[in-house]
Amino acid sequence: MMRDRVKELKVSLQEKISHAHAHIEQAKADVESTATKARSDIERKIKEARSNLDTQKEAAGKARDKFYSKVSETKEKIEARVVELKSSISAKHEKISIERAVAKAEKAEAYAEKMYGLALVQIAEAELAALEAVAARQEADELLARDREES
Repeated sequence: MMRDRVKELKVSLQEKISHAHAHIEQAKADVESTATKARSDIERKIKEARSNLDTQKEAAGKARDKFYSKVSETKEKIEARVVELKSSISAKHEKISIERAVAKAEKAEAYAEKMYGLALVQIAEAELAALEAVAARQEADELLARDREES
């Protein structure tokens, strides 16, 4: 039963990491292709990147809420299991061991979920920053070209 939960957690985290990797690759491709695009296309991409950032923040919030709900459910199940174990093993020794294991698992799961959510937000922010940098460079190049033509 616990091994199944560990496998589920592993699969879930692997899927999330794969999703983040794909998102990074797409952001990289978008930034690389913007150097040759018109300013209006870049501005559209910036709007899309901002929208994506908002979506990622919302998804991170939902994932956090879902995680805390799962933690609560898991905690209830573990507490029920503690009651069973107390009848067959020294209650004090088992309680200390289980509490440590639960605390360690909760901290690890919380950290993994938090880092995943932060990674998605950082990816979206990096994409937005890169697009804005390309737009700023194009604007500067346009102003320099106009200045040279006027000179």
